[in-house]
Amino acid sequence: LRFAEIINRSGQNLLAIINDVLDISKIEAGRLDLDTNPFSLDQILADVYGLFAERARERGVYLGFSVDPSVPTVLVGDATRLNQVITNLVNNALKFTEKGGVVIRAKAEKTEAGFKVAISVTDTGIGIAKDKLALVFDRFAQADQSITRRFGGTGLGLAISKRLIEAMAGDISVTSTEGKGSTFTAWVTMQAEHE
Repeated sequence: LRFAEIINRSGQNLLAIINDVLDISKIEAGRLDLDTNPFSLDQILADVYGLFAERARERGVYLGFSVDPSVPTVLVGDATRLNQVITNLVNNALKFTEKGGVVIRAKAEKTEAGFKVAISVTDTGIGIAKDKLALVFDRFAQADQSITRRFGGTGLGLAISKRLIEAMAGDISVTSTEGKGSTFTAWVTMQAEHE
């Protein structure tokens, strides 16, 4: 059973890399189609939590999430792509966090254009050096090549996340203190289903 789990996880990792490469290709070719459907951000965060809860437990780190009451119950947008971004951010956060934990938070504010929804992923991991912060959203870039050897990864997750958020007319940023952790914050403007 253990070997079957390892094979399954390896297959999932390979599929994720292939999908990342395809997404980059679609984005650069201007062929990325976004869906506009009603969805619950609470449910997306619960799904992401469920996906990583066991991994966090195995690593001995805390994983939690909260949705501020300011977030409408039902938003309209591309739930699949938003889920992909949050999954990328949480995956990275857990990868680089060996003690402490990772917390996902969502909040919103009403604007003339709808709701500005901010989703942040905060970790207590290794952090990013100030002079490397500007590189983290570049394709195939990681803050330090020794990190690639130690933690793995393709350097595509954050680049794709940034491009997906920008395709949704939003933005993503990072703040970090080396040795103490990082916070990635993505925001998009969306409509509530029943405004």
